[in-house]
Amino acid sequence: MTTTFVGMPDEGLAFLEDLEERNTKEFFDANKGVFREQVQAPFAALVEAAAARLRRSVPDLGPPKIFRIHRDLRFSKDKTPYKTSMSASVPSRPREEGGGPGIDTGFYVNVGPAGLYTASGLYHPGRPE
Repeated sequence: MTTTFVGMPDEGLAFLEDLEERNTKEFFDANKGVFREQVQAPFAALVEAAAARLRRSVPDLGPPKIFRIHRDLRFSKDKTPYKTSMSASVPSRPREEGGGPGIDTGFYVNVGPAGLYTASGLYHPGRPE
């Protein structure tokens, strides 16, 4: 199902700001509906719209991956359970098949209280690259 991106709602950005101040499971659980409707759904629509536009000039574009909002706390001294921004990546070409890490190239987007951040680049380049 494709959703049209119409912008990030103020309520969604306010939720992420509130999450910075009250980064607890209790706060998140009490506001899970706001997160899903005002943050997660609009962000997914943004990523899908951006990927669709990129496919015009990058035909081998891979499927977008939206990163989870839960933080990996295993090795962190900071035990706050949630990220306070949403991020996603879109690979610009498939990884090489067979052995080795392959080459990951692609695009990245992050939206949060600090604003919008976009990037593109190359990860795990081989010697020729």
